[in-house]
Amino acid sequence: MLQARGAAEAQLRQSEERFRQMAENINDVFFLLDPKSNRVLYISPAYETIWGRSCESLYQNPDSWAEAIHPDDRAAAWAASEQGASAGHFEFEYRIVRPDGTIRDIEARGFPVRDEAGAVVRIAGVAKDVTERKLVDAALSQTQTLLGAIVSSSDDALISKTLDGIVTSWNGGAERIFGYQAAEMLGQSISVLAVPGEEDDMKLVLDMIRRDQRVEHYETKRRRRDGEIIDISLSCSPIRNSDGKNRRSIKNCQGHYRAEEG
Repeated sequence: MLQARGAAEAQLRQSEERFRQMAENINDVFFLLDPKSNRVLYISPAYETIWGRSCESLYQNPDSWAEAIHPDDRAAAWAASEQGASAGHFEFEYRIVRPDGTIRDIEARGFPVRDEAGAVVRIAGVAKDVTERKLVDAALSQTQTLLGAIVSSSDDALISKTLDGIVTSWNGGAERIFGYQAAEMLGQSISVLAVPGEEDDMKLVLDMIRRDQRVEHYETKRRRRDGEIIDISLSCSPIRNSDGKNRRSIKNCQGHYRAEEG
């Protein structure tokens, strides 16, 4: 009996040591909470790096993590934390203000730890600094908005399509030049623009894209919705997509069509 107990205690110490090694060498904050009192039972050293406050200060004042929350986020974050403590799990975001005045975005998640009877005895959680991700997302959103405005307002036709010629995007310039509305063309074949009897001309362009060749200022003709044949200068580039194996395959192409005056 004593031998079995000693083996169990040794296994427990090994598990605790592995957890401590993991928690102390990762950038995210690991924590353990008492679900009844919301008292902090454990906080990993990353707390000091992200919050700019000592772990000891949190043990002494369990509410100090919330005192660091940005005033505009404090009520919502505190409510989410209280609700999560009673439910045993939570996921929410908030901002904190470090002692030096800098603001960091935090993503917090909590999970229940149950005893053999199924009762929640601990809440294990992780708090992640997502400030950089937020900044990148905001920059990408602004860039996409700007590019979308440029594409929408362009006088030239900017058309994306699959290698089978199925239209996936159709801007205002395409509507003006070819007379088809985007709702009419999305999901349809670009072949409706082919000049009768000269379908091989369009096939040639798609074949060049499949071979990863750019098409630059290709002079050709296309047919408008009203049947009028117009002169077009076409440039087309392949769009490469990752296939998950560190390779980038060509699945789409972007075409730039300019109507030739006269």
